[in-house]
Amino acid sequence: MTIYIRNMISPECEAIVKAAFRQMKLRVIAIRPGAVETAASVSTAKLMRLQELLERSGFSILEDKKQVLTEQIKVLIIYLVHHQAETRLKLSGYISETLQYDYHYLSSLFSEMEGITIEKFLIQQRIEKIKLLLSVGEMPIAAIAKELNYSSAAYLTIQFKKSTGFTPGIYRKINLRMPALAG
Repeated sequence: MTIYIRNMISPECEAIVKAAFRQMKLRVIAIRPGAVETAASVSTAKLMRLQELLERSGFSILEDKKQVLTEQIKVLIIYLVHHQAETRLKLSGYISETLQYDYHYLSSLFSEMEGITIEKFLIQQRIEKIKLLLSVGEMPIAAIAKELNYSSAAYLTIQFKKSTGFTPGIYRKINLRMPALAG
């Protein structure tokens, strides 16, 4: 039985979810971002108790097919951006091929469920990744642009400033000074 879980996108999240399944004495066969495969079907009562356990840690069980597909799209994008998953396809082809649905259907569904387009969600994730990279090191903007598949450092800078109000250089300076101001 596959159980789809909202917000389970990192190895740390997977460990928390796995612990909840263990606590419920449910044997996990496989775990991947957004989903857990169990050895046997799970009763409604156990699913309700599992839901309570998961909610304490910020997760929830997804039952609606539209919610599941939307979460799968989010997981694919987050994985692509934050974990540098490799793909030879454009985003639309990658999502469509991975989920085995027409991209236009998935795009419409995502917009309906999330209130933003897939492309805007991708930009949000890229901006979060850029913020992280700017805050933790001296990686050049050009290298960040290349890592996140931007066409140029200039385009990254324009998109970053539009989203945050700061250029990447100013954002880096502000964030590198913050610990000193706190101390």
